[in-house]
Amino acid sequence: GVLVGASTLLEPGWELFGAVGVSGSDGAAGTTGRLEARVLSPQRNRVTGSLSFAHGPLDESAVLIENGVSIDLLQAGARFRVSPIWRVHGSASVGWFKGSESNRRLAGSVFVGRNLSPSWNVGLFTRMFGFEKQLQEGYFSPDLYWLTEASATWSSGIGNWRLSVDAAPGLQIIGSGGGTSATIRAGSRLAYFLGQGRDLSLGVLYSTTGLSSFSTGAEDYRYLSVGLELDWAIH
Repeated sequence: GVLVGASTLLEPGWELFGAVGVSGSDGAAGTTGRLEARVLSPQRNRVTGSLSFAHGPLDESAVLIENGVSIDLLQAGARFRVSPIWRVHGSASVGWFKGSESNRRLAGSVFVGRNLSPSWNVGLFTRMFGFEKQLQEGYFSPDLYWLTEASATWSSGIGNWRLSVDAAPGLQIIGSGGGTSATIRAGSRLAYFLGQGRDLSLGVLYSTTGLSSFSTGAEDYRYLSVGLELDWAIH
């Protein structure tokens, strides 16, 4: 797939972002388009908001590609800088999934974070979502999913290099009648700064949570990803 985006700033600080692209596969969806649009209020304010829309295929696994699953996602978010060291984030979204049968997901999240030092940040994160229908389309679609995590992040840099490591133990509930199980999420990112708005990074993520769209929902679920990313802004 290919995605090309552009952003601009409007006085007194509003940011507009848009991207278009295309993805192709030999699955049921064939060649499909991608679309992203986002507007952010001025970031210098203590309270900021955002509104975004995205359309595109879910192509995180072979099963999703084969079933030709796509999603339309509308999301609103808000941030509040309580003080120089405390911050609160919140979001709400509705997603429409399309495959052999349509489905709808409602979701919301809240994060409270604190800066302990220039290198250390801690926080408490809660997210919940629920699907209208429980389908076998290749994506995780419980009627209720709830996750609460306590997170810690360390970051540092030397010259053009930047390294961050984070870990987040938590508890999750899968299904309205499900029990509580322990989770762990950990990751690291090594980035090299190439210039203004340009960097090359290597990321690793390990997780036992059900946040991945293709999670099985089983207590023994494990997810490991390794990715190389290049960001290149044209000024």
